[in-house]
Amino acid sequence: TALRAEDADCLSWLSTKPKSSVLYISFGSIAVLTQAQFWELAGALDSCRDVPFLWVVRPQLVIGGLDDESFTAFCRSVGDRGRVISWAPQLQVLKHPSTGGFLTHCGWNSMLESISGGVPMLGWPWAGEQNTNCRLMVDEWKIGAELPVKNTDSVPREEIARVIKLVMDG
Repeated sequence: TALRAEDADCLSWLSTKPKSSVLYISFGSIAVLTQAQFWELAGALDSCRDVPFLWVVRPQLVIGGLDDESFTAFCRSVGDRGRVISWAPQLQVLKHPSTGGFLTHCGWNSMLESISGGVPMLGWPWAGEQNTNCRLMVDEWKIGAELPVKNTDSVPREEIARVIKLVMDG
């Protein structure tokens, strides 16, 4: 059962994209981003013009909220290449043939769903077991890459874009 209303229309949008081309981004139900982290990630997505993305931006994801005007401008600038939703049917998204990568907080359930869908991951761990999960994903299982960030740090958009391309290009 979902914690929030899922945007099932995103599955139709995914079906318009080539196989393994879409980066799915979700930080789960608890993790938060600073303003700087959010906008660096948005800048990285904007610069990866050949990577379509589906981004879960739930209420309270960004500390202090989002400036509606700037957020609307970002969404407009990426057009149909990106889709921003408030919650997703995650397992269905991760099993969709168009999904080619998953930027995740490395929560155990999210990782299991990604593994079951055969989707490589980009790890941005936050707390608790997430750092250990990320280490397993990168070092032991070799099914993803980690962004060089700790939960309070901001990562330059160029570095985020580099890791996105690394995972999405295989």
